Amino acid sequence: MTDSFTNEPISVSTSGNSGPYIAVQLDQLALVRRILDEAGQRYYVEEYAISLDERPVTAVIDLEVDADIEGIQRCLDRTEDPRMSREGSRRNGHHG
Repeated sequence: MTDSFTNEPISVSTSGNSGPYIAVQLDQLALVRRILDEAGQRYYVEEYAISLDERPVTAVIDLEVDADIEGIQRCLDRTEDPRMSREGSRRNGHHG
């Protein structure tokens, strides 16, 4: 799955001391939550989303310490946000 702002792959981060997490643009939060729900993963969306340096609002999804990080990453990697694909753009009447 590609980040809607950076166009980079969305990934599970294990940096820091707080445990694994996913930083995701607010416009993609519902899709990532659905991916995690369908995979049976437990998570917590932090109460406050942030915007730094006038960038889009980013939500942080905290995963359990013993979460299947590789499995979650595989789910993210094989999911395409329909709004980011050419096929999705054509279906929505947009041409690029």
